[in-house]
Amino acid sequence: MVESEIEVYKVWPTQYDRELFINLMTMSRKELRAKYPDYFYATRDRIYEYKWIPNLIGAYGYFFDRIRYAVETDDLDDEFAEDADAAADDPPAELDVVVAESKEREIKLDAIWQALVEEFKVVEIVLEEGDDAQVIFETLNERGEPLLAADLVRNNIFHRADAAGEKAEQLFAKHWKPFEDPFWSIEEKQGRYKKPRIEFFLSNYIAGQIAGEVNLSKLFSEYKAFIKPKGVARFVSVADEIQALAGMSSVYREVVERSSGSALAKFSARLLPWDVKTVYPLAMRLWDSSEMSAQDKADCLDALISFVVRRAVCGLTTKNYNKFFLMV
Repeated sequence: MVESEIEVYKVWPTQYDRELFINLMTMSRKELRAKYPDYFYATRDRIYEYKWIPNLIGAYGYFFDRIRYAVETDDLDDEFAEDADAAADDPPAELDVVVAESKEREIKLDAIWQALVEEFKVVEIVLEEGDDAQVIFETLNERGEPLLAADLVRNNIFHRADAAGEKAEQLFAKHWKPFEDPFWSIEEKQGRYKKPRIEFFLSNYIAGQIAGEVNLSKLFSEYKAFIKPKGVARFVSVADEIQALAGMSSVYREVVERSSGSALAKFSARLLPWDVKTVYPLAMRLWDSSEMSAQDKADCLDALISFVVRRAVCGLTTKNYNKFFLMV
């Protein structure tokens, strides 16, 4: 290996998960428990299955428990330990049973190992000059388990950063890493869609910037069209693109959390009972404007909430709000 520290792992997760990934690969169970005590039960050698724990350690816990159960039990649960204790004082015949069970477990463990070694398949795709790895990846992915649109957007961004000679890892650490926060993976429901929060953010961001509708079911295609309208790049560099995303993400987070005390947070809190999220793109674009004073922004948001409430009180429909607010 030319760079053994990197090449020793053939597949790497995103930078956000790398420290945990390396720890899972190199630490003993005891060391993991000492470093990540919040993820383990206090009195049991088991990892929590709650959704709030990182996916990597959750996956590790899942496979560890299943393999241990398959090897150490035969629908006997924890009887092995009790049998071993009893055999110490019982006739040799009892000890023979414990030894036989131990050998059976060795056979099971060997079977699992052989299955991994012999049945696990690795596919190598050799690219020729002129082949686009990102295009091939996206094509293959369409035939398997679909990735989130946000994952495809992220992969596309950093693929372009690498191709342009920009420092992808630095860009990730500085601007994209906040998107790996659990806040963005929380599922929400808007209309008929139930998706992670980051996907609603991306659709609202694009809609606000282009003043047009965005098809949420084709979000990745919509994003690619957004960054390169009519074949002309919208941003000078990938760094500018990610910075714009990161900047607007803080605006969206303020809209969703409603806790900062700003005029935008108060507007969102007042809007909540009326369930009119189609105004988000316009509110975000207003708040992000560099041409308006803070007072003008607050006044515009007051006018928007007044418009929504007055129409609701009058019994008027919210139909076509998505188009109307994008025209303002």
